[in-house]
Amino acid sequence: MIDTIYSEALANRLKAWWSPPPTRSLFDAMRKPHVVPESPVDVDATDKSVRMLFAATFFASLRAEEGRYLGQSVVVVPNVDVLRQPKVDWDLVSLEKEIVCDPIALAKLAPALGQERYAVLRIVDDTLWIVAIGRPRDERNFFSQDVFPRIRSCGPGDLVFLRGSRPVFRYRAGEVVSQEHDFFISTGEPAASMEATTHSAFAHRNGNIDDQDRSAIRRGLADLVESIAGERHGGMIAIMALNDPDKQFLLEACNYKIKPLDIGDLIVNNFEGMCHVAQIEGESVVPDPDAGYVQRRLTPDELSLQLDLKTSTEQWEVAKRTLAGMASVDGALLMTRDLRVLGFGCKLPREMATLLSIVTPASGAAFREFDLQKRGTRHMSAAHFVNRHSGRLAITISADGPVGCFVGAPERDALAYWPIHVGAFAPNRW
Repeated sequence: MIDTIYSEALANRLKAWWSPPPTRSLFDAMRKPHVVPESPVDVDATDKSVRMLFAATFFASLRAEEGRYLGQSVVVVPNVDVLRQPKVDWDLVSLEKEIVCDPIALAKLAPALGQERYAVLRIVDDTLWIVAIGRPRDERNFFSQDVFPRIRSCGPGDLVFLRGSRPVFRYRAGEVVSQEHDFFISTGEPAASMEATTHSAFAHRNGNIDDQDRSAIRRGLADLVESIAGERHGGMIAIMALNDPDKQFLLEACNYKIKPLDIGDLIVNNFEGMCHVAQIEGESVVPDPDAGYVQRRLTPDELSLQLDLKTSTEQWEVAKRTLAGMASVDGALLMTRDLRVLGFGCKLPREMATLLSIVTPASGAAFREFDLQKRGTRHMSAAHFVNRHSGRLAITISADGPVGCFVGAPERDALAYWPIHVGAFAPNRW
């Protein structure tokens, strides 16, 4: 039966997924090489074993328990000991006797996995074995390293193939779906918009803006969008242009003006704290002739930095939850270009008589027309808001699914609507 769905296109995408990614995460440069395996993946696999892995996860995803769908997630490792290395920090329950991984065995294990735990697999002589159940205590840090292949089942026959926190592709309804188009990872006008936002948010700092700074703002804003989408009420973020001429008018249009909340500063502080702590953790693991590596005692200054990171992380988490609730109120969450929130419930004016030219990414580098007339008032307001002045952004979050960003595309003499993937399909989040 697997032959009917295992197409050449799928086989090629699986090979690309299994291959190590060409780049490493920003934390990799800050940590000692021994914190995670030096090789991005050290799992011997043949075409046959990868095919068996796909078959097991695909057919397991089709099974239900008492009418309820049970999703599962798997991670493939060379051996379970790699998850016990210093700083990898997994909660593991190893099986006393390893189990051959087939669709039935994996489906039966699904109730024990839930949303957070993984079936830990290894491959020996083209045979898949379930060796443990576990979860990383800090999933964002561990999977940001792009170390091991993962598969997450999101529905019957609906699989997402990930390397680290980055989805490589999705297999759904018999089709291979690329996740390549996303506002936060795309080039062109999205990258230019994020560049301007980054420079505004880091304006208080001296020196040049680097890729880590860009990554901090991009991921921080993506994190906020993810939180709003998680509320399931929908919402909109309206980001004004630098020195926006309509700033006062837009403020007056807010039903609820607030004392400016500088989330750009929260993101920057949290990011810088993560960088410092990552460096400390890397330097605190030192060679030991008997144990291989041990963690030395941290200095008072290093402990203080860890405490500062915990504080800034808690502040950012509280801010996200607060803003997600504000965005659920009818109207837009209004921000400046340096990411200061000025108000919510902002009633953006709509110019219904104006016909807008809007495009959206299609396959490859192509674009197609975006039909605004088939969307609701939120999309209409966002498009006209962006069209009125260059340098504006508007992110729309629908209660029933689609999330995207309107941005000016002057080289196309139009606006562009870029999708934003959230949930299991979100690329390269925190």
